[in-house]
Amino acid sequence: MGGFLRTLKAFTLHADTTLDEVLDDTGQKIKFGGMVDFDVRAPDRLRVEVSSDRKQRQFFYDGKTITLYGQRVKYYASVPAPPTIREMF
Repeated sequence: MGGFLRTLKAFTLHADTTLDEVLDDTGQKIKFGGMVDFDVRAPDRLRVEVSSDRKQRQFFYDGKTITLYGQRVKYYASVPAPPTIREMF
């Protein structure tokens, strides 16, 4: 799938996620649900939204900077980034 996605100029991808965590003190398993949405325009545009029971984050990449935004915690950060998605990752 990764090879095919690299051939596309633009695509969106949605994933529903689950994470099982085992509590140290009781051994009880807790399941967290979430979703991830990717909007990609190669080679230098990316938007990712992560939303789960535990956190909400957005990532924006414009070929010059990558920015993280956490709405619930009212936090954002930006750092310089390489000119392509591949180099950025």
